[in-house]
Amino acid sequence: MGVSLSKVMGAINGKCENRAKLKAVMLDLYPTEIKDINILLSVYETGIPDQLKIEKKIDKTQYMKYVNRIVDEYGMQEMKAMEGLNAWIDLYIGNDIGEEYSQNLLKREISAKQKMTISCQNENDVKKNGNIVLYDKSVYVEYRGFYKESDNKLIVNLYIENNSEKEIAVSLDNFLINRYNISLGNGWCKIISHSRYLASANYDFLVDVEDLDLYNISSVEELDFTLQIGTDFCEWDIDQKNIHIPFEKACSIKQLLKE
Repeated sequence: MGVSLSKVMGAINGKCENRAKLKAVMLDLYPTEIKDINILLSVYETGIPDQLKIEKKIDKTQYMKYVNRIVDEYGMQEMKAMEGLNAWIDLYIGNDIGEEYSQNLLKREISAKQKMTISCQNENDVKKNGNIVLYDKSVYVEYRGFYKESDNKLIVNLYIENNSEKEIAVSLDNFLINRYNISLGNGWCKIISHSRYLASANYDFLVDVEDLDLYNISSVEELDFTLQIGTDFCEWDIDQKNIHIPFEKACSIKQLLKE
């Protein structure tokens, strides 16, 4: 990771009073490491670091429980959940215990070839939810609205399950809000096999509010984009699909930024 928690703690004398203060210090020390900061803050919000600080130990069973908890609560990729958890373990316990456990866990998953099941068990159930973008036995994509990342940035919050045997790349191209072209920051991501992903937990698919202001967009009435999925970036050999999402009620940008 590009963020040193020991350096961060040194700057605040080891006192994590709240998420806001911790985030402010991290951004001050590491202004370009946004993704790592968001991962570390997500783990912090679970309360796990406080438990590590008190207990000063962790075994393999507890490690797996912590990883699953982070994945379930934040929709984070398992690999990133382990990276964030390992950083906090290194801070409070050390001895590279987290790295050892994560490597053992990955080896066991690969050898067992464990397969995750899609959240919606059949297509009829899926069709009841109007936010489903793609339903397939290997890849599932769901639009979960906009997520406020900051006062000037929104995230197009996609939830994705990669149930295939391979890592996939996912991109949103030709992105339109109310038929106006909008450039997305971090407009694509990679998702390892048999894992779940949530854009808001990974700082992807960012909309700059200033771009909306230039178009005088005060509310979102409809979204259009091309969903591209492939085995690598620019190799969209799995699926390419034009998506249109109409809003029954216009979604106010001001309201989104208040949430």
